Amino acid sequence: HEEDSLGILSRLEQQGRKAHLALFGNFVLEDLVEQPEPRIFATHLSREYLPRELFDGGEDGEGTGKLIVVIRNLKDAMCSLHNFRGLPQDGWFGNEHGPGTFARYLMLNGECPNAFGSAFEWLRDNNDAVMSIGNKRALVVYYESLIMDFNGQLQRINDFLELGTLTDAKAQAIEEACALKSMQNAEGGARYK
Repeated sequence: HEEDSLGILSRLEQQGRKAHLALFGNFVLEDLVEQPEPRIFATHLSREYLPRELFDGGEDGEGTGKLIVVIRNLKDAMCSLHNFRGLPQDGWFGNEHGPGTFARYLMLNGECPNAFGSAFEWLRDNNDAVMSIGNKRALVVYYESLIMDFNGQLQRINDFLELGTLTDAKAQAIEEACALKSMQNAEGGARYK
């Protein structure tokens, strides 16, 4: 694919339609890839599926674009995953239906059957991505910091993206849009109730 500068289409062809559905659901990949620049993608994908230009596609060979990684306390992430789609059949510590959330969460080396894979491997991969890009084009945001100081973290993200002045009205509108109540009222927001 000559137009596939990100290399995503060719990688998906190798893995087939099943991988496409697992990664993107019902979205048409071409719609995502061909969005006008600048683009913002929110994803749980690992580095291997991020645009190659992020790492080595710039004029200076150092890559283009910016990466923001949001990290959550792994204990909280484990509890959230446990309850994400309702209580799993094998419970927390396991039973005749399986090993349980706790054991699954701790699995490493590609054995983790969780929907988003191993949190530890994801954290390692994203740490590698951030380190290879550097702090001028990569920003790490901690979920807990967003909860404790939303406006401060929002300003930090705004400054990193060089978006200009973040007015109080804009910050308030963003905070309201990100509030639990807004997510509950959004289409498909039933899982947050």
